Amino acid sequence: MKQNSSFAILLQPRYLLVIFAAQLLYVLLRSSSLPLNTGPQTFAAIAIPTAAVLFFATLWLASLPKIPAPLATLWRKRPVALKGRAANTTAMVALLLWGVFSTSVIIDTAAVSSYHADALGYLHLSALDVLHGVNPYTDSSIIWRAALIWPKMGSTPLQRGAFSICPLCYPSQNQVDALMHIEALNPLARGPEWDPRTGHNYPAGSFLLAVPLVWAGLPSIALLDILATFVIIGLIVQQAPAGSKITVLAAAMAMASTFFTEFDALALVFVLAAWRWNTNTKTSAAMMGIGCAVKQLAWFFAPFYLIYSWKKFGMRQAAIRAIWLAVFFLLPNIPFILASPQSWLQSMFVPMADPMFPVGIGFVSLSIGRALPLFPPIVYSILEFGAWVGLLAYHILRRGYRNDGLIVALIPIFFARRALITYISILPLFALWVIVTQQKIISSRSDSPLLYEGPSYALQVE
Repeated sequence: MKQNSSFAILLQPRYLLVIFAAQLLYVLLRSSSLPLNTGPQTFAAIAIPTAAVLFFATLWLASLPKIPAPLATLWRKRPVALKGRAANTTAMVALLLWGVFSTSVIIDTAAVSSYHADALGYLHLSALDVLHGVNPYTDSSIIWRAALIWPKMGSTPLQRGAFSICPLCYPSQNQVDALMHIEALNPLARGPEWDPRTGHNYPAGSFLLAVPLVWAGLPSIALLDILATFVIIGLIVQQAPAGSKITVLAAAMAMASTFFTEFDALALVFVLAAWRWNTNTKTSAAMMGIGCAVKQLAWFFAPFYLIYSWKKFGMRQAAIRAIWLAVFFLLPNIPFILASPQSWLQSMFVPMADPMFPVGIGFVSLSIGRALPLFPPIVYSILEFGAWVGLLAYHILRRGYRNDGLIVALIPIFFARRALITYISILPLFALWVIVTQQKIISSRSDSPLLYEGPSYALQVE
């Protein structure tokens, strides 16, 4: 059986690890709606972050230069050798079941005629502001206008005013919608439960990309995110070795069914493009800069990208790329920075400065479920920053270079006070890209299912 000729490739260890991680992501998605803040839920509070750790660990294992010996031994001792027709049938059935099981995520979250996430509605109105000659960063009415146009869109409440009684009691959707609607209709009744700057707390690239769609009169800018997701899938398939592209496409489509976002794909497609065209200094750095100009989530990847560039091309090249990255980040932002520097800067740091409710599938879920006390926000910030610095130090000090920065860059989010699952939902797709890229470079032709085992692998990966 050829390694790259059939659906059987999905039954090799690295692909199985990524598929398993994507399944874990789906479980986390569904479990993230458990009512952990309604009372002691010790089992769920422990199980959710444990599954998140396993998710990260599984993707990291899949990206290693060499499969760890215990896992390799376990694979060799498997009772059934899945080859030929049996392997193809098994993989195809698994993909079909997976697709049917998780397609509901797309149905639930990728509506194109309305908004189910407040960020998309805010970006829509910010783009409308640009068309009307208004600086979105000085528009304090966006969240209220959005609540009246899309009443079921939701919003991000703060631990203030009517919601200040219990720091762990995240208000229900009905409570949020009802109070937001009242305050939207009556400006005098507006309290501190919302920060108007939440309506424009992203870099300018986010709403500037939406301007053409809003100008054209389209009812939703969600099409941009859907398009970006398909571009990500296309980049993965394009990197896959000849003979395995259909297989990789099937796997990527199945994984994309759990890649639900607010507009994460719109930023992360540029991050992946920066790695894809890493040999072109200006193009690669420009892609990373544009990604950072769309959403703060891309900022996590930037230092890993620069370390990778330094290890592969040298310090001078890394410095040049850092300059181009900064230029393309500033280009869409500079008009708004010059117009109102304080408003722009304050908006960028709203997610870190505002007293938002703790939420997510990371370490904080132990506190949300009462397994641990809720620590002050600074504790989670220190843990997150410490994990980030530790990972950067590891990438700087280790020998050689690998493109696993695409996977580990988001690990620090596990320790954040708001560790939303949307932030990490791209990682199975990024891991799949890392694997197919490695496979293409090494071009293993043996019958062994353990790919990329060359002794010099750690020094030659992309």
